[in-house]
Amino acid sequence: MVPDNAVKLARMEHPLRKGFEENLREAAYWQNASKAMQKILCSVLFVSESGDLLVMLHTSPIPPADWEAARRVIDDRYSDAYAGPISSISFETKIETCDYLNG
Repeated sequence: MVPDNAVKLARMEHPLRKGFEENLREAAYWQNASKAMQKILCSVLFVSESGDLLVMLHTSPIPPADWEAARRVIDDRYSDAYAGPISSISFETKIETCDYLNG
């Protein structure tokens, strides 16, 4: 079964184009991420040249009852993904920023 896709449309916030720039930055970060980091990020499937449209794999929220076990898996299996210089994309291991992909 092929997972659904999530479509992110750039927000028209002030300053103008901020959402567009964030979509382009997120796509570039994915493309240049190490294999270890790509294992814990949601795959970017497409970004428009202008950044107004970003397509990623659809994920499912982690139920609060599963959070501690899921957080340990992220921290244990993918700790090597955090090595290296600080990036321009923030990543936090917290329930609000983490989801399941294909279970």
